[in-house]
Amino acid sequence: MNTINVLCTKQFSDDLLAKLRAISPRLSIRQQPCRDTAEVAAALSADVEVLYAFQVPADLLARAPHLRWLQLHSAGVDHLLDHPVMHSDVLVTTTSGLHAVRIAEYVFASIMAFAYRVPRMLHFQRCREWPGGRWDLFAGPELRGQTIGIVGYGNIGSEVGRIAHALGMRVLASSAVPGASTITRTVANTTSPAPAMRRARWYPACTRRMSFSIWWPNVTSSW
Repeated sequence: MNTINVLCTKQFSDDLLAKLRAISPRLSIRQQPCRDTAEVAAALSADVEVLYAFQVPADLLARAPHLRWLQLHSAGVDHLLDHPVMHSDVLVTTTSGLHAVRIAEYVFASIMAFAYRVPRMLHFQRCREWPGGRWDLFAGPELRGQTIGIVGYGNIGSEVGRIAHALGMRVLASSAVPGASTITRTVANTTSPAPAMRRARWYPACTRRMSFSIWWPNVTSSW
């Protein structure tokens, strides 16, 4: 029985490592958390066949000549477009979709913070001031009935759209992916992380180079 040597350069829990090792007795998984490319380079060995990492050294293929699969910790591969591994026989996969819920929640944490003037509140709190005209200073517009534009309607964009729809917002979406508009036409259960919202309008992108602006009354002029 041939062993498959796996190197994980991110910190996984013991439970997750146990699940991975249970997939096959052939898997030999070595976890060595790395903070940068240099540490990944030092952790690599000639017998590594599967690598889980975010950044990889320029001489990856020389350090791991038997590498067959590179699983990236990121959703995209833009940081590796010019890397030799992208032009080799090594299978390169990503974690696209894994971060959709967390990033979408961060998007709305930011939207809520600016809509309800949280940075301004914290400023006055730090200064220990109790200003007059508090309604004018802190009462922002309600999100219900507002319009949100989403440029790029993949896993993250569609999750943002789902939350926006649940809040009663009008959603305008655009995607450069052919056929994306047909994928998201149905209204699914709002508890699902899948595209689950009703778009008010769909804009198929005609070019990958897009210029756009979003105007939000009473928000862009205030910090």
